[in-house]
Amino acid sequence: MDCHFTPDERGKFVKDLDYLVLTLPLTDATHHIINRDILLAMKPKACLINVGRGALIDEGDLIPVMQSGHLQAAILDVFEKKPLPKDHVFWSMLNVYVTSHLSGPSTTDGVSRFFVENLKRFLHEQPLHGLVDPKRGY
Repeated sequence: MDCHFTPDERGKFVKDLDYLVLTLPLTDATHHIINRDILLAMKPKACLINVGRGALIDEGDLIPVMQSGHLQAAILDVFEKKPLPKDHVFWSMLNVYVTSHLSGPSTTDGVSRFFVENLKRFLHEQPLHGLVDPKRGY
């Protein structure tokens, strides 16, 4: 590891990034983790990518930052309100790219095998794969 940042050093962490990719779960600690202060701490030509959860970004802060041209681009796969309303400003912003919220391919065969394996585990009272821990938020 070349460097380490504490949660109170987020502005310092983002200041030299070309790309900030959000893959975090949504918890009390990560809700609106990206706000106006963090966005303005980023380089003007940086790119923000969110494939985690919509509420990681305070969209009320993101919109004016993107409208000002401070960031080169925002690529958003998730949003605070889903589905993204048809009249939302993101659809018309040239520096905001809306993607289809498809983080990875799923096949019928793969999903079916996962389900059948978990069904077998359930019937044999074994721990299931892929469980979400509501207390942790993911």
